[in-house]
Amino acid sequence: MKNKKHIPFILSAIALTFLLGAFSCHSKKEEKKQVQPSLKQKMEIPFSGIDMKQVEQVLAAMTLEEKIGQLVIWSPALNDTSVQKNAAQLIAKGYAGGLLLKNIKIEDFIFWADSLQRTAAIPLLLGTEEKVDLHNQFSGQPRFPAPVSIGAIDSTELQRFLEKNYLGQCQNLGINFSMLPTLAPFPGKASFFDKNIFEHEKGAAVDRFERSIAQLGKQKILAFADGFSHLGFAGKDSVLLEAYLPFFQKKPAGLVVGESIFEEDSIRAGKANLLNQYLADSLHFHGLSVCRLLEGESPEPKLLQGAHLFITPDAQYFQHFTRKLIAEGTFQKYDLDQRVTLILAAKSWVNGGRLPVELSVFPRDSMRRRVQLASFNNKKEALGIVKSYEAQASGFEKNKTATSDYFNDPAWKYFARGLHEKSVTLASDANKLLPFKNLLDKDFRVFEFGGSNFRAFKKMFAKYADFLSVKTPMSLEGLPPVVFTKSEKQPVAVILLDNFALSAEQDAPFIGSVNKLSNEANVILVNFGHPYNLGLFENSITFLQVYERNNWTEKYAAQALFGGVEVNGRLPVEISEDLPFAASEYIYPIRLSFDESERAGIAHEKLVGIDAIALTAIQKGVFPGCQIAVAKDGHVIYSKAFGHHTYNGGRETRTSDLYDIASVSKIASTTLAMMKLSEQHRVSVDKKLIDYSVVGSDSPLKNIKIKDLLLHRSGLQAPMPIGKFYNYRSIPSQGCNDIFCKTNSPGYDVQICPHLFFRKDYQDTIWQRVSKLKVKPRHRYRYSDVNFYLLQKTVENLSRTTLDRFVDERFYHPLGLRKILYNPLKKYGMDDIVPTEKDRLWRKTLVHGFVHDPTAALMGGVGGNAGIFANAEDMLVLFQMLVNDGTYGGIQYFDAPVIKEFTSTKYASYRGYGFDKPIPRKYPTYSKRTPPTAYGHTGFTGTCVWVDPDNDLVYVFLSNRINPSASNKKIFTEGVRRRIHEVVYDALDSFDGTLPELPREK
Repeated sequence: MKNKKHIPFILSAIALTFLLGAFSCHSKKEEKKQVQPSLKQKMEIPFSGIDMKQVEQVLAAMTLEEKIGQLVIWSPALNDTSVQKNAAQLIAKGYAGGLLLKNIKIEDFIFWADSLQRTAAIPLLLGTEEKVDLHNQFSGQPRFPAPVSIGAIDSTELQRFLEKNYLGQCQNLGINFSMLPTLAPFPGKASFFDKNIFEHEKGAAVDRFERSIAQLGKQKILAFADGFSHLGFAGKDSVLLEAYLPFFQKKPAGLVVGESIFEEDSIRAGKANLLNQYLADSLHFHGLSVCRLLEGESPEPKLLQGAHLFITPDAQYFQHFTRKLIAEGTFQKYDLDQRVTLILAAKSWVNGGRLPVELSVFPRDSMRRRVQLASFNNKKEALGIVKSYEAQASGFEKNKTATSDYFNDPAWKYFARGLHEKSVTLASDANKLLPFKNLLDKDFRVFEFGGSNFRAFKKMFAKYADFLSVKTPMSLEGLPPVVFTKSEKQPVAVILLDNFALSAEQDAPFIGSVNKLSNEANVILVNFGHPYNLGLFENSITFLQVYERNNWTEKYAAQALFGGVEVNGRLPVEISEDLPFAASEYIYPIRLSFDESERAGIAHEKLVGIDAIALTAIQKGVFPGCQIAVAKDGHVIYSKAFGHHTYNGGRETRTSDLYDIASVSKIASTTLAMMKLSEQHRVSVDKKLIDYSVVGSDSPLKNIKIKDLLLHRSGLQAPMPIGKFYNYRSIPSQGCNDIFCKTNSPGYDVQICPHLFFRKDYQDTIWQRVSKLKVKPRHRYRYSDVNFYLLQKTVENLSRTTLDRFVDERFYHPLGLRKILYNPLKKYGMDDIVPTEKDRLWRKTLVHGFVHDPTAALMGGVGGNAGIFANAEDMLVLFQMLVNDGTYGGIQYFDAPVIKEFTSTKYASYRGYGFDKPIPRKYPTYSKRTPPTAYGHTGFTGTCVWVDPDNDLVYVFLSNRINPSASNKKIFTEGVRRRIHEVVYDALDSFDGTLPELPREK
């Protein structure tokens, strides 16, 4: 708008006198028809430093249509092609004096703002309703939070950054009016003030309001105050009037008049211009009053009450209706001129004191933007404005691209989401319920109130704990009471409220039931929306306040309950004496969070290679399905399931399904048990088996050291001595023989598969055979299941309990792990468990729900070498605990030294104690970039875990590559596990999240 507009002024004084006289006569005739009086008092112009003489000259040059158009802030649906076709013509006719372009792409905004601005005879106002960031104005952009959420963020530095950024965006896009100053920080709440509580909040609100006006003023942007839903007319609300006065003393350029104000009885039944008179007399406001019109809504009531600007999608309707009111004498031209004068004055102020037009004479320069005062040669001609063509500015496309790139930068998405998350507030937690602990000992019930199904919240909640969802039917009489049936576990009620403004009277049954329940159960109220709801409940209830409900905040709130994420928001309002302004309690992250990879510095598109590798492997018959999970910096950044349980299709693999992890059990169970005993000084890796009475003094194994078992250099053979039992000849065709039975008969207590049972006393026979094994004198590395069978015996001898019970009581249960266990059929059904091999020789059936490893099977499903079933996400938790130096969920499981001792490479070995290490080999399952400090293990069924403490990275891969046959070696030749690990390492540091800078005009 730096170009000047020219009005060729060619009228003689005589012609102008004649014209004005004609207008005067016409006005006198119309006055007889008018039913509403016009404003006769002298106008007060609130804009300083402007050329009012020029404003009056431009006003005199305008047609009636153009004057009416100046009252219109056109908000068109520019996604509609029919609207697009007529847009330029509508502006050229002067049917709109301003634009509010929203819900279109940023590229389209730039195009239309420039095109229509160049088409307009008088410069257009170009505005925004946004309060935090202009991304919200455009389609396809991340949603920034409302002011209330920003107010809840405990960071003045961040809030100042947002203010500066907002102003820069306005300046870059040519925005010249803004509704930033607001009293309506709550989504769906018309005004900040509740008469009973405004006193505390008023000071901060006035400061924020004043700062917004001052900042906009420096940029020559009109500040339109928003959020005034009631104005206290006719002295009926002196308290509210007193509250509002400090705001109007800051002299906003305009006031957005809420719909509820026009619906007040004093306005509807009052005389014309009552609104403007009240604003001037009671609030000393002389700026522009702005209102909204729905499509097809009559402008008459708001027009007659003195509104200056009308935001409407239908400029033509407004034009025709207003002309009709003038023709009927209902609306006076003098009133129209006064309003247009104020609007032109505002536009003059925006442009530095003068409108970018210039009075000049013919011939006109057709390539320059101007307003032309047409010649007045005959009766058919009239005083008018003609807009000439103006070329697009040089460099427009370059600037458009730069601005588009700025708004479309992916960093904004994660920044906006971070703002939503930082606003989440733990307002009160008197009983210290959060984050939840002892997850498996609790009976979680999630009660849902509202139109939302809280899908994102419940999906994320399920990542941490099982729960019962209770969807409560709504009633016109208020929310129904909460009913919690009896439970054998510790009852926990999580109550979700979706944008309710609770009433102490109407919702009394609900409020009373929640307060009563807090005496019988742990109650957590997750309040999405109006924070004032919290003041209606007992202080014993835990309050998690979330100001806006969307997918981001639902997920974040659910994780906050478990300490998956940090919570440090504060109440931006005072609710009660117990819930004062800035009330907050802190939640420290104590568990893994489930997040997008960008949180950990990884661009999500860099991980799509994982999907491609997995899907291609399934197509090639490497395995029928798999689970892959990755945690980085304490965030689960990738967790997906691919394929099916079998090649026959049927059940699709889910992330919750259980896989037989085979030898990964060695580090997921037995090694952890040895670490715990070592830390407790109940075992030393330098001691021998005989020192712990694992074998007798006559056993060849008595001098084997514990560390040699852990390092697989004990000198023992690789396989377990179970040949007598593990062969097809030992299986009866029917009934029972000395070893096996087809049915669960007395003595045959060990179930191998659905129709095969093993004699339990033969387990002692196996042990006797192991204790008599020969030991080679040179203890070279030989991977052996016997080693971990002996370690299992060591654990059980020292702990006086079984290995499965030991690891469950000390690790799995306190960690809250539901999907890692021995003998999964005791807890889960077949559909939850992925089958392994179709055993055609020994079991002669599909191994499904029973451990595949024959030794572990003969031992009742619990082996030191195998037997664990798990899903990838629970495996992440288990090994993240080691990355965290032994801490998880607020519990210390190990001290850091014992972890370092067991996971470090040992002298004369390439292994840690129990853990494998990344060394060159023919078929590696880890990336070549895996550091020497990493540790992990692989499993025969097609599984692996790799932990990289240097990069805070945990990688879990689970598959059933041995389905239907263990002879399938493609997982090795295709290098699937290694290639996926490579993708992860290649993706590290691919996203830095740095926000772009605003492009500068050249």
